[in-house]
Amino acid sequence: MTRLLRIMAWSLLGLSTFSLALPASTAADPSHQTQGAQMTTDTQHLTPQAQGAQFLEDNLKKPGVQTLPGGLQYQVEIKGEGDAPKLTDTVEVMYEGRLIDGTVFDSSYARQQSATFGVNQVIVGWQTALQHMTPGAKWTLYIPSELAYGAQGVPGAIPPHSVLIFTVELLKVHHTA
Repeated sequence: MTRLLRIMAWSLLGLSTFSLALPASTAADPSHQTQGAQMTTDTQHLTPQAQGAQFLEDNLKKPGVQTLPGGLQYQVEIKGEGDAPKLTDTVEVMYEGRLIDGTVFDSSYARQQSATFGVNQVIVGWQTALQHMTPGAKWTLYIPSELAYGAQGVPGAIPPHSVLIFTVELLKVHHTA
């Protein structure tokens, strides 16, 4: 399995202990980046938890940003149609994951290959969002640390207490019987 596929699998499956190191910035298609995700210099002196809390507080004031239970924030870029997946379903997605400073830590867009996985196999923030999305939808997710990797982070890729930003396109849902 290639290094990028291992990184993608670990990052999406929500496993918080692996020793793969990512470069400080991963090349990605800039057309898939969300504007306004950059941290301001005013918050850089704060602890990671405080930076994340400030980012989410400021982000919620932006037009179109909504909140789901547990504090997950999202913005609908494209509405989909059909039935949303259940926790037991499998989905096919394109995605990009970034830190609040704009650093890309994983991107299926950069690999030019979709990812398929069970809804119940990903971090809680993704589980929550996916169950509200329909095929064809594209959302930007703003995931609080406690719905992602929390205090552990992902060594070499995602610092502890990181708020994560994902662009997610739900391509297909494979419903379980």
